Amino acid sequence: MAAKTKGSFGGARFTWDSKLIIDAMGRVQAEALQKTASFIATTAKRSMKKSTKKARHSKPGTPPKSKTGGLKNSIRFAYDETTRTVVIGPIKLNGRSEGAKALESGGSATVKTWSKKRKSFQSKVGQYDPRPFMRPALLKEIQKIPQHLFDARHKFANK
Repeated sequence: MAAKTKGSFGGARFTWDSKLIIDAMGRVQAEALQKTASFIATTAKRSMKKSTKKARHSKPGTPPKSKTGGLKNSIRFAYDETTRTVVIGPIKLNGRSEGAKALESGGSATVKTWSKKRKSFQSKVGQYDPRPFMRPALLKEIQKIPQHLFDARHKFANK
């Protein structure tokens, strides 16, 4: 049951419904987090430039180049209402996510490549230097969270 408090302030009577206020603040927080997550995902996607024949790979320490757009298009975000948190990053492609992890922080990953000679896929372990794309996007966009909260709060208050 919602906790209701009655009182007066400056001669005006009011009833304070804490559940209503908590729900409203939850909606404001959810909207602000979703907006921030959207900005982070967009920034990460835009940081990946298309690869060219001249420059197929990015330099270590810079965002990866995109040949097919698979990694770029796999970046998503989701808001979890129960924990009031947001998750942002690449989703698993073909049941694999180790390539994206290896690109972000460096390390090894098993990759499948098409062999024209054998006309089949070949698996091999590749070693990757870090080419971060999510962390720089987060660091760039995280400073906007207070503004997103402010905007969401005013949007809710003006309804």
